[in-house]
Amino acid sequence: MIIGGGTIGMIMLQLAQLSGACRIVMLEPNKSRFELARKLGADLVIDPFSENVSDLLHEHGMGNIRVVIECVGAPESVKSAIEYAGKAATVMIFGLTGPDDSVPYQPFEAFKKELTIKTSFVNPNTQGRARDIITSGKLNIIDLISDYVKLDHIGDAFKPGPRNGKFIVIP
Repeated sequence: MIIGGGTIGMIMLQLAQLSGACRIVMLEPNKSRFELARKLGADLVIDPFSENVSDLLHEHGMGNIRVVIECVGAPESVKSAIEYAGKAATVMIFGLTGPDDSVPYQPFEAFKKELTIKTSFVNPNTQGRARDIITSGKLNIIDLISDYVKLDHIGDAFKPGPRNGKFIVIP
């Protein structure tokens, strides 16, 4: 399960596939990202704000999630990651929460499920590996680019509004 369909979530989706994940579900409330998630390999995309996640997981035979990768960085999505993780699952908290954020969860739930909870922080040793996998062509990065912006119009790229990807600045 990937929680969050932003750029990082879409990259994690592809990395999960490359790592041999058999079925992948993505939780993402932005319907405009559903098609891209499916194109990149999600077997099921669920809007967690308008659909019953647990019911849909069971309907699709995905009731025992073994790996959850949280890519949002919001306390509620971290809580959801722990909630949806199955027995003996690994929960990877990749999204960056605020330094003062707290996550309301009951440690007994993690104990009862025998969860492994991992976190991630900037690691300079992974930059070379990331570059190598991107240049190998194994990841679809092109579809994650939503726009190209000329340098003299860079301010337009930072105006408020919905974004479905990243932009490239061109001279």
